[in-house]
Amino acid sequence: MYDLFPILKTRNKTEAGMLSGGEQQMLAIAMAVSRRPTVLMLDEPTQGLAPAVFDILESVIGKFVDEGIAVIVAEQNMKFVSRIATRYVVLSGGKIVGSGMREDLNNEAEIAKKYFLGKPN
Repeated sequence: MYDLFPILKTRNKTEAGMLSGGEQQMLAIAMAVSRRPTVLMLDEPTQGLAPAVFDILESVIGKFVDEGIAVIVAEQNMKFVSRIATRYVVLSGGKIVGSGMREDLNNEAEIAKKYFLGKPN
């Protein structure tokens, strides 16, 4: 895990509660992946993080996918999602109101309309 998150190696003597938000997120992901899952679910992994951490998360998620781990991400940050997703699903009120492939994420206005207005495909 230190190869994926080198910052954690430099902070390995620090209590988890004393790590920054980004470091805590990295630690949580590292702990989950160390169990060798076939599916990894991340709930808003970018929430409250500095944009610099997005690049690290994008790279790491890509490596997980390359290793055969299916990654499901619940995220509201469209810019981040468009960089990591192969497919997407838009939920509104617990119902699927849109879905598609990464290329479709370029139409952010249409996705926002589906999300906020709950208009199905």
